Amino acid sequence: DRNISKLVVGQTMTADKGASLAQAKVHNQVRLDIQRADCGQLAHTANSQLVRLFVSMNFGPQEAYPSIDMPVAEPEDTTALAAAVEKLVPLGLKVSQKELRGKLGLSEPAAGEDLLTPPAAAAAGPIEVRSGAGDRRP
Repeated sequence: DRNISKLVVGQTMTADKGASLAQAKVHNQVRLDIQRADCGQLAHTANSQLVRLFVSMNFGPQEAYPSIDMPVAEPEDTTALAAAVEKLVPLGLKVSQKELRGKLGLSEPAAGEDLLTPPAAAAAGPIEVRSGAGDRRP
């Protein structure tokens, strides 16, 4: 039974005892590979069995038919992304909010919606630092 479940599920973590972080990463990659293959097969079936027939029935035969594509996005390491943005933006890197929201899976806030704001200390501006020589740097 365990061998059959490994074949069907494509991984051993739920079928066997024991698990590790390395094993989890390998299984996640296997899961993504299966998802990519499934999406590719589904897109091929939809294109060959549905799209051509639907377009031909509604618009007549065409020289070129539209096609369906089902890409599988690579998972983002959002912790590393947030850490990099936190370090690089104060150094002058300009980051698009739209792009960052897309990578984090956050939508654009609607007008009049309650928004999260930075703590008062962070919003107040740069902290003044004094060196031993008595000069001031922002």
